[in-house]
Amino acid sequence: MAKEVEFKNNRAEDKFFEFVELKPIIEQTETGIKIKVKIPDHSKQDLQLNLNGKEAVVNFNRRYIDNKKDDFGNVSRISKIETLSSRLQTGIHLDPKSVKASYQDGVMTYEIKKA
Repeated sequence: MAKEVEFKNNRAEDKFFEFVELKPIIEQTETGIKIKVKIPDHSKQDLQLNLNGKEAVVNFNRRYIDNKKDDFGNVSRISKIETLSSRLQTGIHLDPKSVKASYQDGVMTYEIKKA
């Protein structure tokens, strides 16, 4: 039981495991829109943006593997993939070829021009 509590405490301090929901912010600009998404630092490559007409879809796939060893020496391995997704109505048609992404201080920012 003490090992389980220690395991959960270690996980509670990890920013990766705190991240359970996408909360994108959309801003209108003169030339298009900006979408900002706060994500854990080591996971920025797992964020994807797809555009479909007047809709922007932000997907985040996170993967992790846990190896546990019980008191009898048995090893359990849990491999898990979770997908977080958010659909944003932009109100304007966007140009998928104009997407510019930047990452700074834990925030991924996408700048997209009007079509």
